[in-house]
Amino acid sequence: MAMFGNFLKSIRPHLAQFNRISNQRRWFASSNQSVSKRLPIANFYLTDESKRDTELFVRNFPRVVGELTKTNETGVEDFYDNVKKALEYNVPVGHLMHGLVCIGANKYLRKSSQPMTDYELFQIHMLAWVYEIFRASVNIIDDMVDNGDTRYGNKLSWFKNEDVGMVAAQDSLLLYSSVFSMLREHFSDKPFYFTMLETINKFFWEMNMGQSMDIRFGANFKKTRCLSEFNLENWLLLVYKKAGYIIYGSLEIGLLMQGVTDPVQLSQAKHVSFLLGRLFSQMDDMSDIFADCDDTGTFPTDIAEAKCTWPMVTALQVANNEQIQLLKDNYGCGNPECTQIVKRVFTELRLVDLYRENAKSSYENIVKILEAPTFKLPSSIFYYCLDFSYTRN
Repeated sequence: MAMFGNFLKSIRPHLAQFNRISNQRRWFASSNQSVSKRLPIANFYLTDESKRDTELFVRNFPRVVGELTKTNETGVEDFYDNVKKALEYNVPVGHLMHGLVCIGANKYLRKSSQPMTDYELFQIHMLAWVYEIFRASVNIIDDMVDNGDTRYGNKLSWFKNEDVGMVAAQDSLLLYSSVFSMLREHFSDKPFYFTMLETINKFFWEMNMGQSMDIRFGANFKKTRCLSEFNLENWLLLVYKKAGYIIYGSLEIGLLMQGVTDPVQLSQAKHVSFLLGRLFSQMDDMSDIFADCDDTGTFPTDIAEAKCTWPMVTALQVANNEQIQLLKDNYGCGNPECTQIVKRVFTELRLVDLYRENAKSSYENIVKILEAPTFKLPSSIFYYCLDFSYTRN
């Protein structure tokens, strides 16, 4: 019990995060209020029911850790202690949106009119933790590739801890492997089991492809100083492979668990997920450049790493020749002076205003799709995601 109490104490900041989920996006919140007041936002994660769901979800995490670190072998105790540390440090952190989306999808799509049993809810939570562990395994490598110092509230990236370092790459693989251990333990007798395995593998492939492309775009620019790869087509491809799939994944595994196999429903879920991914990626790209790192909890790296981002792509579409030359000379150089020159050009081009207009249009387009009579899925699932992508105070 003492160990469980210590665990709850360690994750209490993450539970509190649900009451201040908007802080990292405060810089643009006020201009969005007129839109959010008149559109049907489903503040599922702010209701008393969802807060109880969230607390119960998090309270089940020690069970997950216990399952993945129990062993009858001798001489491997230190190894499992390290697995435990990697799980507890990297998984129950941030907004846990993807796990909660999986839970929400199961709740909204459940066909039975009978109250959900504790066992049913427990299984849903286990599947949600499967996806959160999967997400954490991807994030560990993402931080290493980007050389990111922090993630989630000024918390050091896993590989930046002195006692971890490059071993984090192996820890990422261990977390990814544990996903399949959990699926086998809890769902091997379910009709969706093999489809779920294929689905997780597909997501891993797509997201790693997106990560590889993200790296190569920046590396190519640093070698050639050629701006041609910073175009809307490439940015949308990155959105599709990264943010789009990470959102769609949390929905699809929920749909699979509830037996949803209708191609139209799955196609609609994918389409809206990628629109949400585009909106989230725009916000994330802008936040990296214009938000206060004290609010975001992360140190901005996109300009220094020459990332193919929405601000850079948009700037090249509207800049004059002199501004384009400044971007070419200073983007991806890695020193603070060059970064400030790039930010000054972005400010001159009024990218924040362009973003707000674009985000509002994207938001309203998603709402229009969700409210159409031809949409065959419960729209509440997607409004839940939309709240995270278009967050306001």
